[in-house]
Amino acid sequence: MSEYWPFINTAITALIAVVVVPLMKHVSTIKNNHLAHIEKRLELIERKLDEHITFHLRGQ
Repeated sequence: MSEYWPFINTAITALIAVVVVPLMKHVSTIKNNHLAHIEKRLELIERKLDEHITFHLRGQ
């Protein structure tokens, strides 16, 4: 069995290089896109809240 370890090690390394690394990059891209969308929504909410507060402060 020990004579197969170099081949097993190479196969595991190749699997990581071909499957795991691209998958991690894909997940990272999705996460960054999702965070950018959340950031845009928060900026919109902040702007609307500022407009609302300004409107009510002018009314007093």
